[in-house]
Amino acid sequence: MKKYFILITMLLISQNICASEFSQDTGKVANLYVTPGGTIAFKLSGGRAGIPNAVAKFSCTTNGGWIGHETMKPIFESAILAAKTAGNEITVTIDGCEGGWFKVKDIYFN
Repeated sequence: MKKYFILITMLLISQNICASEFSQDTGKVANLYVTPGGTIAFKLSGGRAGIPNAVAKFSCTTNGGWIGHETMKPIFESAILAAKTAGNEITVTIDGCEGGWFKVKDIYFN
């Protein structure tokens, strides 16, 4: 019986650890960076202060608040540009670091 209790406890703990490997912050796209090769990055209003959950969770310390991805699909780039142009608020999910940037996982339009 004790073995089953330990096994169930370990499973519950591991689910909580795995479920929290990302962060989410909400704001407006303030700055946008793109290259001809498809690299894109952006900042939410306030720079690093605009993404407090990501800053607290991940240690991408040299980036000044840039969120990006080396190889995004064109539809993703279009969505970021549309949010910037329209001034819409977005919620960005950050999944660790990529180089010096916070690595974007997905974006929700609010």
